[in-house]
Amino acid sequence: MKRYIIVVMILTILSKAFGFARDIILSYYYGAGGISDAFLISTTIPLAIFAMVGVGVTTGFIPIYTKISSGESKVKGDDFTNNVLNIMIFLTILIMSVSLIFTEQIVRVFAIGFDDITFTLAVNFTRISLVGIIFSGIISIFTSYLQANNKFYFIALIGLPLNFFTILAIFLSYQFNVMILPVGATVALLAQAIFLVLFAFRSGYKYRFRFGYIDSNIISMIKVSVPAIIGVSAGQINLLIDRTLASSITVGGISALNYSHRLIDFVIGIFIAPIITVTYPRLAQSSVERNLLAFKRTLGESIVAMSLFVLPCMVGFFFFSAQIIRFLFGRGNFDEYSVLLTSGALVFYSVGIIGLGLREIISRSFYALSETRIPVTNAIISVVLNIVLNIVLSKYMGIDGLALATSLSAIIATFLMFASLRKHIGPFGMRHISISFLKITFSSVLMGILSKLSFDFMVSSGLSQNNSLLIAISIGAVLYFIFVSLTKIKDIDIVLGDIKKRFSR
Repeated sequence: MKRYIIVVMILTILSKAFGFARDIILSYYYGAGGISDAFLISTTIPLAIFAMVGVGVTTGFIPIYTKISSGESKVKGDDFTNNVLNIMIFLTILIMSVSLIFTEQIVRVFAIGFDDITFTLAVNFTRISLVGIIFSGIISIFTSYLQANNKFYFIALIGLPLNFFTILAIFLSYQFNVMILPVGATVALLAQAIFLVLFAFRSGYKYRFRFGYIDSNIISMIKVSVPAIIGVSAGQINLLIDRTLASSITVGGISALNYSHRLIDFVIGIFIAPIITVTYPRLAQSSVERNLLAFKRTLGESIVAMSLFVLPCMVGFFFFSAQIIRFLFGRGNFDEYSVLLTSGALVFYSVGIIGLGLREIISRSFYALSETRIPVTNAIISVVLNIVLNIVLSKYMGIDGLALATSLSAIIATFLMFASLRKHIGPFGMRHISISFLKITFSSVLMGILSKLSFDFMVSSGLSQNNSLLIAISIGAVLYFIFVSLTKIKDIDIVLGDIKKRFSR
């Protein structure tokens, strides 16, 4: 499992680096202003309308497909996949059609602070972007299919076609017509869907038309998917609430939250998503086999692995937020005010990375066990907390308050879910996990302090801030590697051993 996680992380870094290039290019040409706000809202709305459904379907699909393929045959598994795929296409066309009728009303809900020009632009953008809902549905099915068949490497690369076409659209829109932006974003989703379909066929998938047969497997998937939609949607709902309130606080507020949250997404995509991609099918398989010992072992390993990679990133964002934002986005139309606005949000978003990561892992553990009530209840608590904290904190802290509210709601909800999981499956090695967590935290904080001291020394010696930042990050990475090696964390020793074996080969 650990070998898969490392390779998927490496491939994901390649894909996410391309995604960062996309965000840097967007910030260069459009900064943090009305056009970028309109474009980001136009892509967020289809994501909000469908992404929650897509994640829910993914969560419900994998355990049911695993059960069918293991208990019956792969042919039956493909029949189930085809049935789900055709139903998904029908539903996404229906959702898109209804959304096109009420586009203005939907945009008005999500962008309450836009002026007339920005609002009109957002509506026009959204009408084009809504077509991408169909492609998102196809992506969700084939991502689940490949994940269930242990084809993790293909999934890690799906960001490449998405980012390529989006970057191309940004260039062309600035040169010719701004309406190319949403067209390019939609074409990018189509390219991503084609990419996954081709790899699915290469992996042995066979398509045949199968629709309208609501059998016991579809019903079982719906029973898991519907609560999962509510449970997993907490993050998307909170993000939408943040952006809606940001539109009324300051011009460029949505863009500032977006760019800062992109960095959080970068960490989640590189470190948390690969862990979930690899471990969720294993958790589902252990649940099907009623092997609680293997289930707990996989759960514990995934929590430690997530902490190993996420905690140093959290510390790094805390110490170097302004420098990182200035290095990545501080050029073109992205002025110093935009840097300060975005870096402030990044600091407070970073506080909640560990909560977001743990919540994803614990939620998937419940879904693998076919326990849906607890994640749903927890998601509702998270959304309510975020709304209350948003209203209170934004009055005193502005954009920063919105970011802090999201982090605090995620952390509180995660603690509650941790307690619920322990009651549900019994002890799962929390003592070992806690000791490893403390060791990683100590190593991360020590790394952060020494990196900041080295950065300040280099800047005071006359070296540029960008070069000082790169050197300080490199020093921090080496120091962190040394510190965690000295702490003798069992799971980390196994991971390092796997890496050494691969290099020796």
